[in-house]
Amino acid sequence: MKELTLTLTSPEEEIHGLPLNDISAILEDLDHLLTAQAGSEAPGAAQRARLTDIRKGSLVLVCELPYGYPLDLLRQIQQALAAGKSILNAKAYEALAGLVRRLRSRNLLAALRVPAEPDLTIELAPDTKIAAPPTIIERATIYGVLTRVGGSDPPRATLQLPNGKSLTVNLTRKNETGIPMARALADRLYKTVGLKGEARIRLTDHAIEHMRADEIIPYNPTQDAAEALAALREIGKDLPPISQTDRFYADIHN
Repeated sequence: MKELTLTLTSPEEEIHGLPLNDISAILEDLDHLLTAQAGSEAPGAAQRARLTDIRKGSLVLVCELPYGYPLDLLRQIQQALAAGKSILNAKAYEALAGLVRRLRSRNLLAALRVPAEPDLTIELAPDTKIAAPPTIIERATIYGVLTRVGGSDPPRATLQLPNGKSLTVNLTRKNETGIPMARALADRLYKTVGLKGEARIRLTDHAIEHMRADEIIPYNPTQDAAEALAALREIGKDLPPISQTDRFYADIHN
């Protein structure tokens, strides 16, 4: 297994009195970074990188990478930082940005290295600029269970989306009917609602980073799978049987 080291240093003096919760948070950011490998599923507990040693120096945290761990993402990050380009993997960007924020709060420098790959080094400082994944601004509609609504400057609504994640959306003070949106949503708490408005969307994974809703969309639940299949069977009764499937598919494509 390959070794990975994270060396923390101070530009002014030796590191003294670094709180354990800071070290824990830095390791958590590192774990999120390593499990953000593009195109792979999050490793299970047995496959995650493990802290195996803390060595002399300012502070050297030594991790053991899982067998066969691909280094492509780390190389992409190294190249993006060197060229000042966007880090396209959104999870890696968030983890790296969080790590830099922690370095800034403690005025620390960090170097991420894989000793078996001498050319692979990612150096971070409190003033490191990390370009976010590219985004676009466009109208979007989302649906989810309304779990919270209220506040001011601006009022907000929190929806639990179908993927299990939560998204907090800013609301305009009044919708198209002149009724305050927060008030119009108040009686729909813990129900599925639709919101439409201007959203900032990441191009890499189509996730909504920010949204300002100005319209409430009626939610019409679709038929469940059993009802849909039953409807298809009813339609199929009126269709002639297909005796020659090859010819049938050829006719479709011609």
